[in-house]
Amino acid sequence: MSGDLQPTAPRSVRVRKRDQQIRRFVRHLRTIAPHVDRSELVPLLRSYAMITLTLERSYAALKERSLISTKTDELRSSIDVVGRLVGQQAKLAEKLGLTPAVAGKLRKEKTLDLAGAIADAEMVEDGGPTE
Repeated sequence: MSGDLQPTAPRSVRVRKRDQQIRRFVRHLRTIAPHVDRSELVPLLRSYAMITLTLERSYAALKERSLISTKTDELRSSIDVVGRLVGQQAKLAEKLGLTPAVAGKLRKEKTLDLAGAIADAEMVEDGGPTE
């Protein structure tokens, strides 16, 4: 089992990188969706960014494993966690006006590319995309 562990950066470095990723995500979201570029929405934007990025990491980790636990022969409980993250993300997106229907009403000439925003926010530190 110890062979499966990868060396990790110190906690402070990981926290700092995660905070930078959240700030970049929020900044990019404010750029592509100008209607959310308001100071009173900052807490919602940060929450949305945290949930979205956590969801992406959680889903990536879940994809690496079988959906069925080898110990219990049942679905992994992490599937439920991912589902709850998706629900929270959808609620926040709606509150922020990021659903496709609302985005279409706000900017009839151009639809909001939320999937593109999420993908751009997932850029690694060296400027390359994550897979």
